[in-house]
Amino acid sequence: MNIVTWNMQGSNATTENKWNTGVMNMLTSISPTPIMCLQECGAVPLSAILVHTAYFHLGNGVVDQVDIYSWGGTSTRPAYYIFFHNWDNNGNRVNTAIVSNALPANFTTDVILMSPSSGPTWRPALGVKLQDSWVFSFHAISPGGADGPALITDVSQFCNPTPWYIGADWNNQPDGLVVPVGSVICPPNADTYSVTMPVAKYDYFVRNGATAVTGTVIDTILMSDHIPVGFAF
Repeated sequence: MNIVTWNMQGSNATTENKWNTGVMNMLTSISPTPIMCLQECGAVPLSAILVHTAYFHLGNGVVDQVDIYSWGGTSTRPAYYIFFHNWDNNGNRVNTAIVSNALPANFTTDVILMSPSSGPTWRPALGVKLQDSWVFSFHAISPGGADGPALITDVSQFCNPTPWYIGADWNNQPDGLVVPVGSVICPPNADTYSVTMPVAKYDYFVRNGATAVTGTVIDTILMSDHIPVGFAF
């Protein structure tokens, strides 16, 4: 399974181009087609078509949602699906998404928003069960990624025994992130932030198991302040 993580650097005049050139380029040039874990993805591309909304009751009358869109292809045979969490209701910038060429088996049980059950919390992780594995996109608190360790622990407990992968902008380098027993950090092979002068490895995966896989920076996509990283698991 190929998976890419990329912080797209928010919503501005070029966000549509980041989707149609950056994201689409990786979807069509990597084989087999990767699952994309996106952070700071702004709004969905204008050509996306809403096909379903999954609602989550968070208690105290609070309801959140994940919108699922078809993207590309035809109306009867979409090429891709975007799972989109519109977290940033003010600037519409710091939203989270997962892109796949397939849908989960069940929208009710196989799409989730997860926040750490302890410690600091800010943006929830977006999770989708695809290819018999849970895939999460997450954007940790800046600076330092203080909510990362608890989020990993909760994901590992929720998913067990199903394989899981968290692609994220951790705002913390691999050697600074503490992960629970039974999980492993999969680092990039080079610095990912910032594009103009890379000095930090903020973008990578954590997964269940004991074998680390090293990702490859995709340095042909320089459309954000973060460089995307591709992994073959």
